[in-house]
Amino acid sequence: MSVVVEGSRSFMSTLMLEDLLPPKHDDYHTMLRFLKARKFNTEKAKQMWADMLQWRKEFGADTIMEVAKFKILNLKKRKV
Repeated sequence: MSVVVEGSRSFMSTLMLEDLLPPKHDDYHTMLRFLKARKFNTEKAKQMWADMLQWRKEFGADTIMEVAKFKILNLKKRKV
């Protein structure tokens, strides 16, 4: 089995065991980016992942569409 596949499985297992893998972020390619960024060091990638989840929570990145108020503009075509 390739190092990439084995590393990503190990990383996913670690995240699941520590309750750091919400369904919304259960994405192989995203996890792989975090692993590559930390040269496949799962502990460093896990810390980076946890920091990302905390940042998303603090700034409401996952709920912005539910809580944001948008002003609807009524744009009509003008006759020229």
